[in-house]
Amino acid sequence: MESSIKIDFADNGKGLEPVIKVVLTPSDDPRDKLIQTFFQSLGDESSWLSVKFDGYTGGVGCPMTSYITVSAITPNELKDTLDVITNRISQKEPLEYPANNTTFTK
Repeated sequence: MESSIKIDFADNGKGLEPVIKVVLTPSDDPRDKLIQTFFQSLGDESSWLSVKFDGYTGGVGCPMTSYITVSAITPNELKDTLDVITNRISQKEPLEYPANNTTFTK
């Protein structure tokens, strides 16, 4: 696999914050083709994504592991997503933890 995912830091004007960078490198490897197809399906340089915190595993003698899923929000899902965000804002509750445990970002 030629593509890679890297954790980096960017200055947001208030200090450094972690960012996830995906380096897409075309190759004949099916994994590269899958990741490239995923990003092409977003249809633009910038798209709406859903970040779902799926849970944790770990225990005595095992490191704590977090499972996080990043997926595209389709145009059909965008209206429902906007409704969730609007409701959260009107309730003055944090957007980080809506009912379905998903954070929305652009």
